[in-house]
Amino acid sequence: EIFLNSVKHAFLKEKGIKFFVELKSIGENAFEIRIGNTGKGFDFEKNLKEDTLGIHLIKDLAEEICERVSFPTEEKNEYEFWLK
Repeated sequence: EIFLNSVKHAFLKEKGIKFFVELKSIGENAFEIRIGNTGKGFDFEKNLKEDTLGIHLIKDLAEEICERVSFPTEEKNEYEFWLK
């Protein structure tokens, strides 16, 4: 869903955008996953109020399985998930 949103809202509207996925060990049986793109950020909380299914799906699943979550902002277009 994050990748599809990146294609829809960044790659089709801006040139030179890069998509990234980073998985990093942050301790014994703990991981950080960063997913995003280099395009313009967006107000994640505002988009939640607009009743878009994809954003709600990402938020609900992340909060269910992750120890901690960070969502995109207008300054940075990336999701960060901490799993243990």
